This record gives sequence, structure tokens and C-alpha cells, in this order.
Amino acid sequence: MINVNCSTGTRMSLDQIEPYPSNLKKHSMLEIDRVENSIKEDGLCFPITVGKVNGHNYVIDGEATYLALMQLPKEEVPEIPVVLVRCNESTIKKMMLISCSTNHSVAESSLKHFVEGTDLNLKDYGFPTYNLIDFHTDVDIGLYVETIGGKFSEQKLNHEDFEGLLK
Repeated sequence: MINVNCSTGTRMSLDQIEPYPSNLKKHSMLEIDRVENSIKEDGLCFPITVGKVNGHNYVIDGEATYLALMQLPKEEVPEIPVVLVRCNESTIKKMMLISCSTNHSVAESSLKHFVEGTDLNLKDYGFPTYNLIDFHTDVDIGLYVETIGGKFSEQKLNHEDFEGLLK
């Protein structure tokens, strides 16, 4: 059983929640696996934000967490904390766009300072380090995509690995 390390006062089972049928958000297997590993190691530390529309509890924010929890055996996943947002058919899409548009960026210098003195590996959290190609920019050299079980897995490669794929 995974540990739940957050509280909202409202909990739901995973089978009561579903992604909104829009394919708005894209998640790589790398991202989902990273969230799953975090949940296994540290417990569930963030609730999922849900909006109820026409009898459906749709994920507004926390879709990667939802997908990671869906990969775990059902018997290991207890009811999870959720934040309920009042919305309807005309506002849920707005709420989802707001949650997508609020991703934050950090400066390289502040990031290095933030993890200084810890054993945190930035690559474990999806942050590119000096010798990594950032595949989420307009100046990408390339993208290595691996298909695993029909799902795509993005891989951030250093320059040597990337050139090895070209051979």
C-alpha cells in the first residue's frame, strides 16, 4: 500500500476519476515513470485536482499522478486526496488551460544553488544538466523516442549518446 502524505478532506478511489477526453495534455513514459517512482519512494505528496461535469470526475490537474497511480496494482492504491473545483462544461476547459499554462521555469544558476549540498540528481526530476540536449526547445538537435507497449518514452540524451544513435 502506498503512503498518502497529503490531505484535503476529500478522497476518491481511482475508479471514480478519469482524464478529460481531450488529449490536451501529453505525458511521456519517462515523466509517468518518474512520478510513479516518487510515489513509491516518498508516498503520494500532491492531491489530484478534479472537476465534476455531467456525473464525471475529470482530472483538471495532476494527470501524470493519475496515470502513474493507474500503473500500480489496484490493491496498492488507497483512496487518494482530491481537490474538487466547481466547474461545468463551459469552464472545465478553462480550468485545464489555466493548469497547463502555469508551468514554471527556473534559471540554471538558481537551480544549481537550490540543490547545492544535497544528493538530488537533477536528471531524476527531468531537469537537463550541462551535457544534455533539451528536447523541449525550438533548437532541438533531435529526439530519441522509444515505443514501449504502445506508449512513447522521450529520452534526453547527451551529445555522445545522440551521435551514437545516428550511426
